[in-house]
Amino acid sequence: FGVFFNQNIAPIFANMEVREALDLVINKQEIINGVLGGLGQEINEPIPPKNISQNSSQTFNEEEAITKAKEILSKKGWTLNEEGVMVKKDKKTSTPLAFSISTSDAQELKNVATILQTQWQKIGAKVDVKIFEVNDLNQNIIRPRKYDALLFGEVISRDMDLYPFWH
Repeated sequence: FGVFFNQNIAPIFANMEVREALDLVINKQEIINGVLGGLGQEINEPIPPKNISQNSSQTFNEEEAITKAKEILSKKGWTLNEEGVMVKKDKKTSTPLAFSISTSDAQELKNVATILQTQWQKIGAKVDVKIFEVNDLNQNIIRPRKYDALLFGEVISRDMDLYPFWH
């Protein structure tokens, strides 16, 4: 399972600093513990490694992650506005760090989407959560790619065949 950013619908995701800052503040262990009862494994790449224990990433506590994420954004011209939302201004436009995250009505995914919304708000993102019935999500959101960010995935077997996930 993962979050997929649609740069065609939400051009803010074309900014590498936005993707980097959003990723940095995701507390994956909070999601694993709070939603999956601790029965999950954190990964930081799109393809799970054969030996999941080999997975490594730089970790920060929550406060450090928020500070670093805000630094990443501010170095690229993002500032907090009066409503507490990050905004990037140029000569003609003002782009807020605002987007929606779409997912299915499965309780676990709704809970994860709410956690992500809360975590991303801490760095000044305005995030709306959109919940859809699975068939509606597949037919009207995923297939025509009508989403800003999509929280979705596939349960894969132990043989790690990712064909269903990518296709």
